[in-house]
Amino acid sequence: MNFAKYSLFSKKDIISIYHSWIIINKPLYIKYYNLIGLMIMALLIPLDYILYFENNIFTKYRIFYILIIIINLLFIQIYQNKIFTINEYKFNFELFLPGIL
Repeated sequence: MNFAKYSLFSKKDIISIYHSWIIINKPLYIKYYNLIGLMIMALLIPLDYILYFENNIFTKYRIFYILIIIINLLFIQIYQNKIFTINEYKFNFELFLPGIL
């Protein structure tokens, strides 16, 4: 039996629909992932003070992370017309930044 004809990845129309869906929703995902990373780090700062009261080594790194994410959100807001072009599908560092930090 040839199961290749039933594969979702072999149909060009499904792949083009998927890419257009990604292009349309990319601005939402970029802002969502940045805000999720920002909220998680902000909620972990009080835990640093509770757990490591005397040598609080993680708080300065969390504040540095929060500053980088805020700068990234400002960059996204300022250059949103250039970042969110509808015609092309390309890699965005703004979407990848919270994951690598």
